[in-house]
Parts: sequence; C-alpha cells; structure tokens
Amino acid sequence: MRLVLPALLLLACACTGGSRWAPAPATGLAYQNPGGAGWRLARNPAKSTPTHLVLDLLAPPGTVGLGAGFNMTADASRITWAKVESGDPYPVHNEALDLGPEPQLLLGLAQGNSLRVGGFQKDLASPVAYSGAILQVAVDFLPVAGLLAGEPVPMAVTTGLHLEADGTRSPITVAVGTLAGR
Repeated sequence: MRLVLPALLLLACACTGGSRWAPAPATGLAYQNPGGAGWRLARNPAKSTPTHLVLDLLAPPGTVGLGAGFNMTADASRITWAKVESGDPYPVHNEALDLGPEPQLLLGLAQGNSLRVGGFQKDLASPVAYSGAILQVAVDFLPVAGLLAGEPVPMAVTTGLHLEADGTRSPITVAVGTLAGR
C-alpha cells in the first residue's frame, strides 16, 4: 500500500501538469456544404474520396443558361488543384453543357493558390435548364503539408459569371462551404 500511494500521486501530477491534447495529423479532407439554394459549390459524394474532393457548381432552382465561369482561391500549401477524372484535359469537368464539336469552350487553369474555370455552349439557340451540377472542380489532399485534423483550409470564389439564356453575361456570387483537415 505504501508504494501504491506515491505512484498514484505521481500519476496525478503527470496528468495535470499542463499538458494539452494535440490534434492528430490530417489523413484527408472534410467539406461542409454551404447553406441556401443560390449559386454554390457542393461536395459530390459519388466522386469524392477522403483525399480527392470533387465540388459541383450548382445553380439556383429554375436557372436556365449557356454556361458559367469562376475564379477561386485556396491555400495551395495545404491542397492541390486536381482533375476531376483522370482523363480530363483540364482541372474542370463539364456535367450539363452541350459543348459541341472541337474547339470546345471548356477551360481550367490552376496556378498556385488560384483556379480559373469556365464552360460555355457555342449554340446560343439551345440554353440548358440546370438541374444538377453544371461544372465540377476538384482538390487533392497533400499529406506532406502538415495539415491537422479539424484545421480549416481557406477557400473562396472571388468572381463568377453566368451566361444567360439570351447571351448576356451576369455576375454571380458562388457560396463555398467549409474545408478542413480530416
């Protein structure tokens, strides 16, 4: 009994000595979709994995148009811009537009923290009633970046443009959810 009491005191002192729980290193990415029904980037559950996040550009219900484009930023020290599917020529994937024959009006350019994407129909006579994803973009987790589980990764759409059914260009605000280490 005499040895048990000092051992318990030592254990109690060690447990209350100011040590704090340290978050574990992230093993992937977690994304919380933005609220609302306006223009937004929502996680595609069928194409996303813990290390490859695919985001769908969604329009407000009832929107009809000829395409869209946007510029976005994210911390490239934590993630990397990626192709949605391995065969994609650019870091953007078309889901809703009839791009017609080559040359197609679909382009994505990733440079550091910035991604610029756009997809537009050439046939102005056939606008699309958007009912799901218009375009898709993707980011990949960088395991060597030192990201911790629960640590936020800043990401935002800085500018957006919608080509209306009549061919006019309209600025759009695209809501982005919360990206963090998982």
